Amino acid sequence: MTRAILPSAAVVLLLALSALALGACRSRGNACVYGDRTVYQDGPCDIYERGPPRPDENENTPVEQLSLAGMYWQMKAAGEQQREVEAGFRADLERSRQALGGKRDPEFERLELERINELWRDRMRAAQARNEALQAELNRRCNGASLNPTEQFCGQSGRPLQ
Repeated sequence: MTRAILPSAAVVLLLALSALALGACRSRGNACVYGDRTVYQDGPCDIYERGPPRPDENENTPVEQLSLAGMYWQMKAAGEQQREVEAGFRADLERSRQALGGKRDPEFERLELERINELWRDRMRAAQARNEALQAELNRRCNGASLNPTEQFCGQSGRPLQ
């Protein structure tokens, strides 16, 4: 009788140890390599890129398809475009004010402001929309990011960026 119990107990013990080992492997999550070390974490691995964007990335590339480097350069270009559009709007507004020669004509000012707004509205909205789309995509992909011309880091794991 004791001989029959010993093999059954050994099988049960072996199964319990296997389940523990399997659980330990599962709890390690993703194996993420950062430099020369491997970190096991539950969330997705962070993304780290170096260098310029891919040659096929430009302002027509959908934001979902941009690399982090492409996103950095597109965000920089979109910000510059938005500043240029705003500067053009302000310059047109100033020219119309100078055309009055210091005289106050509220009706003319209102009509001129409407004209200038109409002229620049679509360009301003397009520049702002591109900027917002890039920022939204970056927020969707990353839980914090550090982007510069030579290195791009996307902290997806939720760990604070260093």
